[in-house]
Amino acid sequence: MLKVGELAPEIDKLATDGQRFVLSRQGGLCTVVFFFPKAFTPGCTVETRQFRDNHVELALAGASIVGISTDDHRTQCRFAESHKVPFPMIADDDHSVCRAYGVLWPLIGVARRVTYVVDPGMRVAAVFHHELQATKHRDDVLSFIDERFRAARPPAVPTAPRSAGALSLGPPSSVRLPPDVAPQPSPASALPGAASPGAPPDSDAPAPPGAPAPPGRPS
Repeated sequence: MLKVGELAPEIDKLATDGQRFVLSRQGGLCTVVFFFPKAFTPGCTVETRQFRDNHVELALAGASIVGISTDDHRTQCRFAESHKVPFPMIADDDHSVCRAYGVLWPLIGVARRVTYVVDPGMRVAAVFHHELQATKHRDDVLSFIDERFRAARPPAVPTAPRSAGALSLGPPSSVRLPPDVAPQPSPASALPGAASPGAPPDSDAPAPPGAPAPPGRPS
C-alpha cells in the first residue's frame, strides 16, 4: 500500500457515468479514492451506500470521491445504478490501478478494502485500511475531511452582538455625516416637553436643592 506523503499514481479510466475519470484533473480540497473487493457483496454495498449518503457533505467541503473494484465495467454500472451512486465508479478489471496503489490481493485477485485521500498535488494525504469494519472508512474520511476543511478556512472575524436589522457603524464619534445632511433628532428628543440639544433650560423648572438660582429668578 502507498504511504502518506507518497505520490499517488495517475488514474485515467472510463467511469460508470460514461466519462473518463482522471485523478489529476479533480482539484478541489482533495479526492477520496476507495477500493473495495466485489460489487453486490454485503460489506461493499454498505460502504458504497455510506459514501453515497455523505456525498453532498463531502462535496460541500470541496472533496470529490471515486470507488474502484476489480469488477468488469458492466457489473460496476449495474452496481452503481442499483444503489443510485452519485459519484463515478471504476471497473479495474485489468487490475492496473489496484496494482499501482498496492491494494491487490495476490492470490484471489481482488482489491483490498483501502481508502486513500489524495490532495490536489497528487500526494497521499491519508490512508485508511479496515478489511472487516467497512463502516470505519466513511467515519475516518469524514473526520479527516472535516479537519482539513477547517484548517483551509480563513479565521472568522469576531463581531459584537447587535439587534436584528442593525448595522454596526462603530461609536457615534466615528460616524461623519455629509455637510448637507442635518442630524436627525434622537427618539428621546422627539418626546413632548423634551428640550432640543443646545436650548436654554426651562426657567420654570425647579432648581436642585443647594444649586444657585438662575439669573432673574428669586431664590
